[in-house]
Amino acid sequence: MSTVVGIPEQPVLVVGPCSAEISRLCETMRAGGWTLLVAEDMDRARWLASIQKVALILIADSHSEPDAANAIRPVSNAPLVVLGDPSPRSVISLVEAGVDAVIDPRAGDDDVLARLGALLRRVDRASAPGVRFLRADTLSIDLLARESALDGAALALSPTEYAVLTLLMTRPHEALPVQTIVRQVWGWSAADGRNALRIIVNRLRRKLEDDPRSPQYIAAVRGVGYRFIADVVEMGDRANPPQPSQANDPLNWVEGLALELMGCDSVVGAGELLLDALDASGYAEGMAVFRVDQDVMRLVAVRGMSDAWTERVAGGIPLDPSFASVQSVLTGEPVQFGDIHAVGGHFRATAAQLVDEGVRAGHFFPIEGRHGVWGNLGLVRRSGQPFDEPAMAFCRAMCAVFSARVAGLAAP
Repeated sequence: MSTVVGIPEQPVLVVGPCSAEISRLCETMRAGGWTLLVAEDMDRARWLASIQKVALILIADSHSEPDAANAIRPVSNAPLVVLGDPSPRSVISLVEAGVDAVIDPRAGDDDVLARLGALLRRVDRASAPGVRFLRADTLSIDLLARESALDGAALALSPTEYAVLTLLMTRPHEALPVQTIVRQVWGWSAADGRNALRIIVNRLRRKLEDDPRSPQYIAAVRGVGYRFIADVVEMGDRANPPQPSQANDPLNWVEGLALELMGCDSVVGAGELLLDALDASGYAEGMAVFRVDQDVMRLVAVRGMSDAWTERVAGGIPLDPSFASVQSVLTGEPVQFGDIHAVGGHFRATAAQLVDEGVRAGHFFPIEGRHGVWGNLGLVRRSGQPFDEPAMAFCRAMCAVFSARVAGLAAP
């Protein structure tokens, strides 16, 4: 299937409950490597579509009335497909409500998947948002608006200055050869562009107030090229989700976790409760909590990761900054990226662990303790969609509630 249709980079949202035909279709899609998010009701579907970018929304027959399409269309631009009655009367009313296609699931998995593949190929990939913001200390770049700012003030960068800075920030801590930068920014040979690059870098340093003798952002690598030396956090597009229902309000999850933790008497039990709450929120497909134990981090709780991954980390993770989770512990700051392949040079240990899991995006949050960083919360997505600011704030709040409880519990 995947060789014919292709695997979407973003998850597919399935709105149920599902019939036998649609359940079978979902199993076929999973077997082909598709990532699915499943919502039993429309309210949950609206919530999931607002916190993650999805490639496709499939509405099961029992939800195929136009009201369902009208409810979900305002929160997502993804293709909307109804798996149900393809009669002309039904199709007309659904198309008027914003549905892109109506497909009969009884036609068989191959037919349905071929139609879904054709619909996905028609979608303009350039309009599908993934990483939008790059941030390093007080420097930020808005990739969609092509704007940059330092200390909250707009930076007046030329198109070439912007291109060089963006390239360096998308590959932080990696020494990029001159020929690589020149080829990607100008399309020239290194011999033609070396002096031009030096001039652009000098201009960038002046605008960033970055002293080349003690750089904060751009460092020269003798005999190679340049390296962006600050940690970069990749963030998703700011969503404008609908008002969450009481069940899906993040504040309710934070409050619920706090109440459940009051009755917990072990670190492992607390970690399980934290991941139960995060799993229910739908923010990520895989997650784990680690605690710092001298010179290693030890696994406390895990969800959504393979048995092979769990076995690999069973003996602990060394405090090596080539692990993104360890970097967040050592710096006390979140580490986030939208594509593990793009940061594999810096976080090579994390890449080695997660590529086989089919993971694209990673989000690692330090968990504070009484005497420094207690541990780490890691969340991963199999789509290249980093968290936006509200999601980051939600995860920090959950970590804070968890931290307040485990401070009084003995380590296992």
